[in-house]
Amino acid sequence: MKRNNNTRQKHNLLKVSWQRLQNLVKYNGELKTIRKQYGVPLTNAGESVKVAMDTALETSGHFTTIRNAVASGGIDAYPQFLGYAYLSGLQQNGFIRAGVEGLADEMTARFIELIRTSDIENNDDDKINKINEYLNTFQIKGLFNKAAALCGYFGGCLIYVDTDDEDLLSALDEKSLNHSIKGYVLIEPINVYPGRYNSTNPLRADYFIPETWFVLGQEVHASRLLYLAADEVNMLLKPAYNFFGIAPAQIAADSVSHFIKDREAASRLLHKYSLLVFKTDMGSALYSGNPEELYSRVKVLADFRDNNSVIIIDKEDEDIVTVTTSLTGVTDVVRLSLELMPIMFRQPLTKFLGISPGGMNATGESDENNWNEYVLSQCEKIFRKPVKRLLELIQYDLFGEIDECIDFVFKVQSSNDEVKEINNNKIKADTYVQLTTAGIISPEEARKALAEDEKSGFNSIDVDAVPEVSETGNEDLFSDIGLDWDPFAYDKKDFDESKVHRKANGQFGSGGSNESFGKAYNEYSGKPKEAIEYLLKEKNGYVPNAIYKEGIGNIDIVWGEAGTGKGGYGLAHIIRRRNEEGNNGEEFVKQLPDIIEHGKIYSKIAQIDNKGRYVRKNEEDRVYIGTRDKEIVIRLTWNDETHNWLLTGYIRYEENKEL
Repeated sequence: MKRNNNTRQKHNLLKVSWQRLQNLVKYNGELKTIRKQYGVPLTNAGESVKVAMDTALETSGHFTTIRNAVASGGIDAYPQFLGYAYLSGLQQNGFIRAGVEGLADEMTARFIELIRTSDIENNDDDKINKINEYLNTFQIKGLFNKAAALCGYFGGCLIYVDTDDEDLLSALDEKSLNHSIKGYVLIEPINVYPGRYNSTNPLRADYFIPETWFVLGQEVHASRLLYLAADEVNMLLKPAYNFFGIAPAQIAADSVSHFIKDREAASRLLHKYSLLVFKTDMGSALYSGNPEELYSRVKVLADFRDNNSVIIIDKEDEDIVTVTTSLTGVTDVVRLSLELMPIMFRQPLTKFLGISPGGMNATGESDENNWNEYVLSQCEKIFRKPVKRLLELIQYDLFGEIDECIDFVFKVQSSNDEVKEINNNKIKADTYVQLTTAGIISPEEARKALAEDEKSGFNSIDVDAVPEVSETGNEDLFSDIGLDWDPFAYDKKDFDESKVHRKANGQFGSGGSNESFGKAYNEYSGKPKEAIEYLLKEKNGYVPNAIYKEGIGNIDIVWGEAGTGKGGYGLAHIIRRRNEEGNNGEEFVKQLPDIIEHGKIYSKIAQIDNKGRYVRKNEEDRVYIGTRDKEIVIRLTWNDETHNWLLTGYIRYEENKEL
């Protein structure tokens, strides 16, 4: 009875509507009246200014209310403009917003950079500064961000240049602006429709390009408007798409719809993953004339169907089995439909969904590069003409003329481009150093290359103002290792080689062989801390290969001689000198392994010329390892042979930094 009532009500409603339609036809006798009653609003401009789009709308069925209702239930079957009402509804979908807003944000994240295209000297950069200030004042970057979003949702939009003129139908007099631009207004496409345009001569450049636009019935000259459109359509479709383009939201709507359906189907499948089958004697229950008992039985089973419940059945006539549905491949189908959505927006998954790339060596770098190229192409396609037109109007408004040398580029780059640029500059710098050292190029040529490279960070240097270079002798043994403190000064009082025998050539001489250090304790090789502890106990000998230092090799730790005054070497000398300074010498030498391990290696600059400049002193048989407050000396030779051993060590004092 209830179903019959609902059906009868629907029939009555249809009957009423049909009767009303018949009355309208009978009363007016014209189909035109029906269109006015049920059709979509046209230009509202009156019969005198009837435009071509009105005719197209009157004869296109998909603009009617009924067709829009049908299209909303099956957009995949109707690849045509669905109307701004439907597109506004798509704006509420999270996936649609992610695609549209993501592209709009990327296109305007850094927006544009003003540049000069001329090498003429004394360019007036003050103009660029004023234009940038103007762009910030009127918040042009945010305006174009919203415009890009409207292009994504609706296929295009207009930006009105407000000069406070009353005559909007006349062309904008650009050359007489003179600070008369009051602001810029973003106009959604639902409020506009084209006015006059050339629809008869395809040989003219303005063919199907509106000369005027109606903004809710008010006609405005196109020169007062900035036109933006995404995915513009051909001539036949222009009237249907309101002379804009196909909205990316509409293009992606089909994929979004399929994903939602697949996700809901998978969810329903999970809820129906298992089916409980109750086996019983249906004949006795149905043909006995009393099926209520069976219904009650099934209801009890359904209510108590749970792993924590107990079901009691007749062991002779009843049985219960569970039938499960295989979920194999379901996740693959849902994932595939999910991945199709960002494809419609040309976005990588990392951007669209925030999913990190998976798999070995997966970085997503290639996807990001492709995405950046696509964003740049959209900036060129959608923004190039309106931004160029905007900058012309700004220059007329500010300066009364256009500086042809001022241009702009779109700033689109990824987050790791800065790191890449730094690495590239380091490679370039290393190349210049090697070429200069080898005598292939001069320092002046290297400076010129840096000055001409816009991304070097030194493109503003004066090529001719070459700084005075300190006189140098031999290059540092480890010149590629930089220091963040002054390595030039050291305590010259800490070492006196009077006790060490040298040959005439300055190398170690009659001191003999390694046996001059005493007994070798090989069992502590590679164990520097244990080696020092044992030498402190024995107070003689040495440990060969006690510690290894990258850039030097294995280093022997020698007990040596305490000496007097400036004499002595090795641990004994270090302990005596530190004790004389009021420090604990033994505790200091116990720190030597850490200094060697964590210190920086360098050769010593130990002299100052008569001009107060540092010059290198030839010390090819020794290197220094230092931290911010401690320093040790390693000799690289012994008895005319290569041999690394600990010579001395000391504390660096501020008062000793002056040579």
